[in-house]
Amino acid sequence: MAGAALCVGVLVASFWIGRSALLAWQTAFLLAASIPIGGLCLRMVMQLVPGFWHDELTVQTEAAIMLLPLAAVLFLPILIGMPLLYDWIANPPEKSFPAIFLSWPVFLLISVAWFGCLLLLGTLLLRRRHCTRVSVIGIIGFVLVDTFVAALWVMSLDPGFESSGFGLYFISVQICIAFMAAGIAALRGGAGLRRPGVIGSLMLTIILFWAYLAFMQYFIIWSGNLPAGVSWYEARAGGGWNLVLWAIAALHAIPAVLLLLKPVRDCIAALLAFAVLVLIGKTIEMLWLILPAGTDVMSSSILTLCAAAGMGLLFTGAYEWTFAWRVFVRAPKRAGRRYHG
Repeated sequence: MAGAALCVGVLVASFWIGRSALLAWQTAFLLAASIPIGGLCLRMVMQLVPGFWHDELTVQTEAAIMLLPLAAVLFLPILIGMPLLYDWIANPPEKSFPAIFLSWPVFLLISVAWFGCLLLLGTLLLRRRHCTRVSVIGIIGFVLVDTFVAALWVMSLDPGFESSGFGLYFISVQICIAFMAAGIAALRGGAGLRRPGVIGSLMLTIILFWAYLAFMQYFIIWSGNLPAGVSWYEARAGGGWNLVLWAIAALHAIPAVLLLLKPVRDCIAALLAFAVLVLIGKTIEMLWLILPAGTDVMSSSILTLCAAAGMGLLFTGAYEWTFAWRVFVRAPKRAGRRYHG
């Protein structure tokens, strides 16, 4: 109830402060929706790359996938508030392709089709039939389509900004959020965790994967020296945003450096702390990505935290149910003994 009340409060605020409240909602939505969307990607990779991480994270990622319908419902206010969120609704681009791509029918079509494909992939994976075949086709389609979705949902908030590396960078953010959430679910029941070092090694790999793609996007824009790209980074480096950048870097760098040590990678308490730190870093990073597109950053920041807390409570409550269901489906006679969450 508390989560729903916070979400309703943010939506009500949108009637008074308009775009700032909707930007806050979108920021919180992208953060929360990354758990099932990134979890789906992780589950497909797990199906194609065998290893010990199956034992530790399979049920957690499957439970996350079952949150996709909730994410779809939370996306509805963004569809309704499109004219306030996106400047290109009122001022269509002059170039032919952007004018077609950045239009409300295309936005609606791609968004609805995207959630439809995600739900279909998730259903097929949860049924555990032809999972390898589904994962091979699914992972290719996921990367290709999610790249366009990231450009449409996020990059188009600044219509002049274009980056060929943004889509992959945003996918790395989604995967990182999903992995840290699944890791927390696995680590908090640490007594049943058989190989914490596997989670520690993967945590380090995913942080480095994100860092590489984040740097590559910056490097591409810096080397191209295009005015729109420079302006996008200037808006996110001036004022207090430079301190935010340092906070994002520190919240990822500290866990990454310490995870180089094997005793740390095997320590459940340390891994749990690192996962929480990285999730805090991702929350700040999502603020850094979205809110500079607006004008009232302070109001948007406060409302984002309220919306994120509300969605977090909704997702946590729903996850407890989906996790219990996946445990029952996989081991009905031993539910709760083998898996932890």
